[in-house]
Amino acid sequence: MVIPTASTSHSRKPKALSICPSEYKPYEAIMMHTEKTMNGKNWNIFSYTLFKLYPEKFELENYAYSGDKLKIKNTNIYIEILNDKFIITEEPKSQIEIKISQDTEGIDTDDRIEKLLSELKSRGLLS
Repeated sequence: MVIPTASTSHSRKPKALSICPSEYKPYEAIMMHTEKTMNGKNWNIFSYTLFKLYPEKFELENYAYSGDKLKIKNTNIYIEILNDKFIITEEPKSQIEIKISQDTEGIDTDDRIEKLLSELKSRGLLS
């Protein structure tokens, strides 16, 4: 588990206390929509952004903690957005992993939303 602490350096990656540094996954953030309880609707922030920008192209269920993934409408194609890669699954037959370019500190060097859209279009999965 990573616990961010105040940083006095100018590094983009915050100093953190961690049992294992490989657990630092700043892009695997879940946003919740709830006022009073911890069991409200929740989404991967990048999946939610794509769903809101392109509601005619994507579907998104309400519980990322339960494994809900972004889905291309009218297909069996699901997209998981992880810290350093996308996993595109076309059920039941294939799975593609696409690495997200990051610098030595683990910060994206490409816009992950634009990269995913570009990859989906170039593979003929999205028009």
